[in-house]
Amino acid sequence: MFFGFRRPAGCKPPAALRAAKCARRVAGGYLFAEGAAYVHHSYAKRHARAAPPPKCTPTDPEYGERFLELARCDAHDSSASLACARFVRHAFFGTPPEALRRGAVTDWLRGHLGDEASEEATARLELALGPCAPSGDSAGGRGDADVEPPSFIFGEGPLKAWYKPLPLRATIEVQRLLAKRRLTEAGFVEHCDPDLQDMSYWELSGNSSEP
Repeated sequence: MFFGFRRPAGCKPPAALRAAKCARRVAGGYLFAEGAAYVHHSYAKRHARAAPPPKCTPTDPEYGERFLELARCDAHDSSASLACARFVRHAFFGTPPEALRRGAVTDWLRGHLGDEASEEATARLELALGPCAPSGDSAGGRGDADVEPPSFIFGEGPLKAWYKPLPLRATIEVQRLLAKRRLTEAGFVEHCDPDLQDMSYWELSGNSSEP
């Protein structure tokens, strides 16, 4: 029936009705796909939060011994406190060292030095930072530094995974493929680190030998 009248047999519906029906099907399919993607995102996020923390690879002893020295955090050099503060601030994505909790800095050191990140290493870093040393939850500290470390910075802080709609994800993927194509055309070669399977780096073909 159409507006109270029966459509004759073999008569096709108007083009506008066919277009509206097609649009409803496309919209329904998109909403279904978007809903399924959101459910998968929520499940993966909940599963990641419940999973145990990943085990850190053993730290090279020489790297652990020279980490603070390479970071220009020398407690015996009073002029190096500013350079050390800049390094720590960069590590925490712009958060001033004096605004961080001491425990967060200790965990950051442990991520680089492993179990060798003793109280002595934290004390050495605090001496090198001077007036920029963390002031919260430390012995004699004011306890007012409650800034949480930003996420995705050297593995510190809570993971904040926001859901991205399918069009946005498609745009990001297209941009990634275009960037990959431009790098390949420019003579770069992609390599994957055996210890970091989900990450890769690019080198010029003349310097593409594996490290």
